[in-house]
Amino acid sequence: MSAGFLRPVSWFGLLLLFLYLGGSAPGQISAEKTPVLGVLLLDRDWNWTPRTQEDLSLPAQPGLILDWQDLFKPGVTRNLTIEQKARLLTNPRRLLASRHRAALLRPDRLLLISSDGETTGLQVDLASGARQTLQAPKANPTKAREALIRLALEGEGPEPVPVVANSESRMYHLPGARHLSPRIETRNLPDRSLAEQEGLRPCPICFPETNRLVGQDELERRLAQSAAGMIEDRYRVSHDQEERQRVSSVGERLMESNRFADQGYRFVVLDSDELNAFSVPTGPIYVTSGLLRALETPDELAAILAHELAHAENHHMRRQYDRSQWSGMLGSVLGYATRSFWGRAAGNFLADTFMKGYSRDFELEADRGAVLMTFAAGYRPEDFALTLTKLGELARQLGQGNGPDWFASHPSWEGRVRQVQEMVEKLTPLEDQVKTLEAHGDEELAGFLRRQAPSYLEDPRELHGFLEAYANLDLQPESSPPLPAEPLP
Repeated sequence: MSAGFLRPVSWFGLLLLFLYLGGSAPGQISAEKTPVLGVLLLDRDWNWTPRTQEDLSLPAQPGLILDWQDLFKPGVTRNLTIEQKARLLTNPRRLLASRHRAALLRPDRLLLISSDGETTGLQVDLASGARQTLQAPKANPTKAREALIRLALEGEGPEPVPVVANSESRMYHLPGARHLSPRIETRNLPDRSLAEQEGLRPCPICFPETNRLVGQDELERRLAQSAAGMIEDRYRVSHDQEERQRVSSVGERLMESNRFADQGYRFVVLDSDELNAFSVPTGPIYVTSGLLRALETPDELAAILAHELAHAENHHMRRQYDRSQWSGMLGSVLGYATRSFWGRAAGNFLADTFMKGYSRDFELEADRGAVLMTFAAGYRPEDFALTLTKLGELARQLGQGNGPDWFASHPSWEGRVRQVQEMVEKLTPLEDQVKTLEAHGDEELAGFLRRQAPSYLEDPRELHGFLEAYANLDLQPESSPPLPAEPLP
């Protein structure tokens, strides 16, 4: 047999052996080897559809998944239709909140790309949940997407951000922060995401992008300072540690569950027999001792604090100013008026606001916000209806003008109770689903769904489609997602 005949036979045998051992041809992803990166192209609202993915017309690369159906592990989704697989990805951040994300998806990492004026990407490590924001250089969309993918592939995934945690204040800082007191006990955490999983809040100085004050203009900041000064001048701040702890624990839970970084909000108890509560933009949130004595459960207190948080979050003080007879006047004198003159003018507006209260539509909007915030935090929003009923009956017993100050200037309590009850009734099926997830240890996804209550109220069918597909995943028995208790409407 000639040497020329042996050579091709030898190479052919080596190729068969290579494929048998799990090798693959250049440019193809081995079925055995874990792909490095999967890519989803989202719309401006960070939502996904198969149609948006069609615009991701990029060449294949080793270790890269561009076809959305190839993202899933075949065995896990064997019971799902193509439509159900697509429903799992409709809101990628929702799926990434699942504890099954690594068991469900093939790659090590997932890159979400959104064109929101500037092409940005969010890279997520599917095992650890660590995240990293990537920014593409200015270019046409195709070039920008290629740049984001290249950045993700060239790196080793989201880089951890070590932080120093202050367990007393429940806040985390960058290592070496000069404003961190040497007298407090701290502990080091290897990544910022771990701190947030524990419910710690970012320091607004170390992480200025979380500082809610940046979103205010100078007029709103000055109004907030003046309002806080007026309130604390009229009332004495309570030093009752039990009352303060009661309020702060509920307030902290509301902020953590609703993903409010600590951007100025703090909770203050006022030593007064009045039944009252106030808020100013970004805080403080005030509640009187008298109102605390009327509230029997943490759920009732959560509703009151959430109502005031909703006023602050929705910038009701500034919006009330824009509607008022003072509109334009304070802003026009802000730059050149003396501090005392501006303070007197602002004081007149604020006194008028505190005496008359917010407009009816602002109060109803704050009630809706309170229902959603308490639901997100796992409190019973139906207790807000009980609180409103309690204060309304007290106002009726005492006679008009003699009832609780917090309630006196608000819309009719019957209409407010009815609005709350209607919202609670609509949220009941979602509450049942969330409790099922929590009972099965899927707390992160359950928390995400609680925060998605506004979207659920707009279209419950979309969430039902997700949960139905999620329940049909073929995972190990100990990690299988729960089946829906009852179909959502």
